[in-house]
Amino acid sequence: MKMRTGFLSELRKVEVRISEVPRLDDQSLLIKVKAAGICGSDFHAFHGSHPFRRPPMVLGHEAAGEIVKVGAKVEGLKVGDRIAVEPLRVCGKCPSCRAGSYNLCRERVAAGLGGWLGTFAEYFVLPQQRAHKLPNELDYDLAVLAEPLAVGTHAVRIANVKKGAVCAVLGAGTIGLLAGVAAQQAGAKRVYCTELNSYRLAAAKALGLWALNAAEVSPEETIRAYAPFGVDVVLVAFPSPKALQQALRLVKRGGRVIVIALFTEPVTFDMNLLQEEVELKGSIYYTREDFRSALRILVRRKKDLRRLVTHHVDLAGVSGALHMLADPDTAAIKIIVQP
Repeated sequence: MKMRTGFLSELRKVEVRISEVPRLDDQSLLIKVKAAGICGSDFHAFHGSHPFRRPPMVLGHEAAGEIVKVGAKVEGLKVGDRIAVEPLRVCGKCPSCRAGSYNLCRERVAAGLGGWLGTFAEYFVLPQQRAHKLPNELDYDLAVLAEPLAVGTHAVRIANVKKGAVCAVLGAGTIGLLAGVAAQQAGAKRVYCTELNSYRLAAAKALGLWALNAAEVSPEETIRAYAPFGVDVVLVAFPSPKALQQALRLVKRGGRVIVIALFTEPVTFDMNLLQEEVELKGSIYYTREDFRSALRILVRRKKDLRRLVTHHVDLAGVSGALHMLADPDTAAIKIIVQP
């Protein structure tokens, strides 16, 4: 059985290629991909700036679809179920996996890597443990947002955002916007969001975030006017050394800076900014708990989160969509691929 894929053959070139549909093992599912999201990691792989996603490969890891075949030992899932994809494979045996923090598994593999085809394809094979049944309220477009929202809910959880907290998110791409929403849902009373792109700033404002155009106002002066001692938590969703330095200046003494963005080069910063017991911590992927939280938030906020889905393309349109995202003034936020 054959299928079409969105294949990154070389830098800045995605082709539609025909491939064999992957075989199932006893505990896996064959998914008919209904919608797949273009992520920042796909953009960086396309342009050659990702540290480990490189051509040749089938792009994509955000996805939702319908189960069309189940392995012999699959339980609790059946053909016809609609699911959101949690695109991780882990060993299940190491200390991290046994503790429930399988996002830290040393043998962790994400879709598109390690011989696992990505989700820009007509079909995708997924371990049964990484399938999440979709609530009836969610269509496939919204379900694609579950993966990036789970990234945000995980970051907010390890930041220990409390009710009444003041937070700042640096960067309003999809991850930054959804991390801001996760902070709201955790009880933050005010969430600032800095960005340059006018369309993303408008989306942030529509989501109830305090949107700041960093080219027009000083985020530090504006935020300090409200929170003179600094904010409780800063979420860094843009991989810039300047953003990290700014985060350390914005956070209060004893506060937390959580780095979500994947930096492509080593960063230096003033260690003295940590001396006031500021906690600087990285955040990677999510756990099943975070994914379930993300689906609940999507149901609760489906009306306003739908505005983040701005464009749809087929596999032949992936290359053009990735070029579109290179424009700093792009109107695109989340582009959905429909294989």
